[in-house]
Amino acid sequence: MATTPNLKPGAALVKSRYIVPAVLASASSQERASAGHLFGVYVPILCLLLACSSGCGAKGDDPHGLPPQPGAGPPPLGEGLPLPFVVDDHFHPSGCYALEGCPVTIDTRCETRAEGAQGQCYRFNFVEGQTFAGVFFQNVDEVGAGNWGQAPGTLIVPGARDVSFYASSNNPGQVVMFKVGGISDPELAYADTLDIEFMATLDTTLQRFSIPLEGATYQEVLSAFSWHVERPADQSGNIELILDDVRWE
Repeated sequence: MATTPNLKPGAALVKSRYIVPAVLASASSQERASAGHLFGVYVPILCLLLACSSGCGAKGDDPHGLPPQPGAGPPPLGEGLPLPFVVDDHFHPSGCYALEGCPVTIDTRCETRAEGAQGQCYRFNFVEGQTFAGVFFQNVDEVGAGNWGQAPGTLIVPGARDVSFYASSNNPGQVVMFKVGGISDPELAYADTLDIEFMATLDTTLQRFSIPLEGATYQEVLSAFSWHVERPADQSGNIELILDDVRWE
């Protein structure tokens, strides 16, 4: 089983910032379709988002989803992002985290999706050659770059119960650490006040997981979700992770 690495930003790990803006994601969300709000993966290699196809599917109404929320609608100015929400409507897989460069590519062409899934489906391919990699779903700064703490996070209303998602891997028994929050760089002005870790063992078919948030406090959130893999010494080949339907609820 993989050990848990120290995920706090430090000199030994490289955080990939904004490099190449990618295409806008499916225009089924008002925020996602708004001018200038770029969806992308800001890594030092050209990721495969440019190959995004309709096979992954756009977000639509979820017949198996959450019940209507009392008083649903935009909150008064200053209250924050209302619950529930789909993570990639507001946070983007822009923060690659590795020992050197970024050994991860991303595609949104998924052969199979979770029933009633919302948002995009992601295939992350952690290529052979490095022992550790991770990707943060970040909010973005004023120029559209992945936010490591150089700008404020996204204000979310209190009361979230959990972060739910579906995940699978090409390697049965693959151990992955998922996180909510966790971006904290002492050299930058802003940081997550939330840092919750959740270890999961994945299978080759999608399984639903839930990271409990009850009782947790959070303010402006830099990273609403992330994954991190430490490759065992005897593991070779690429590690593929599929993530679908990531939500704060």
